[in-house]
Amino acid sequence: MIHVTTIEVVKNMANRIFAQRFDAFLQINDGQKLANNRSILNQGRVDFAVPYIDHVSGITISTTDLVAMYAFYYFQMHYSSMVAVLHQLKMENKSFDCNKTLFIDIGCGPMTAGVSIAAYCSQTTTLPINLNYIGIDRAQAMLDLATEVKNDSSLFDPKSKIEFYSTIDKLDELTVDQHITDLVVIFSFLSSSKFLNVGFFKHIDNFLVRNSHLNLHLIEQNPILISTSPYWNQFIQKYQAWDNLKLDSLHYGFDNDMLLNYGRDKLDFWVKMYYFYKKAEAC
Repeated sequence: MIHVTTIEVVKNMANRIFAQRFDAFLQINDGQKLANNRSILNQGRVDFAVPYIDHVSGITISTTDLVAMYAFYYFQMHYSSMVAVLHQLKMENKSFDCNKTLFIDIGCGPMTAGVSIAAYCSQTTTLPINLNYIGIDRAQAMLDLATEVKNDSSLFDPKSKIEFYSTIDKLDELTVDQHITDLVVIFSFLSSSKFLNVGFFKHIDNFLVRNSHLNLHLIEQNPILISTSPYWNQFIQKYQAWDNLKLDSLHYGFDNDMLLNYGRDKLDFWVKMYYFYKKAEAC
């Protein structure tokens, strides 16, 4: 169970950043006409790297405002789903020492998984988490928001090593700190992207080979409607030869103990998603 204080920290952060950005969007460019049109986001698969032109109204939505819409509508769901997966892994005795783990979040968005990890790790301490985290996203507007989240949240110890990359080839030159024993690579919702270049696998493979001395954990979430995920089958095929492949269906939702009531909406609904988890012991 996530500590109540932690929930309040996350909720307050969401209010300060996501809801305020969304409110600012409503005040300009006839935002009110567009704000409730969630189809613009295409279930989170719109290209956040370029402005969006609404051909009905003729309004151009900046990448900053697109990201504001996305964070307002989707952060709650994705935060809660990652916490649910981490909780499930703990129940199955597949947890890791947060202080000795490097988390690499591919397609990190506004650092949602990083916040979820900090909330999860806070279950065993009342102190801010010393997080080792790398977020990778092709959209600079997402990285700008992620940086704001990192700088705002009191969840993270000032000694945390948190970095953001706009290209995955940065992993080719990354050196892992000596105290790290576990590596968690997160691919959540990545296979749903229409802009995913499956060539990214070679950078992941090279990085994993160079760091085969670490305990490796892979975590992927994906909508249950596999038809919305053009790269899902390729993703599964890529890793099907690995041991301990676990493909499960998780049900999770929101209640008053989760992240609710920030901004304008209270989003009460249930989500059904697949996740898989794989672990490879250090060589």
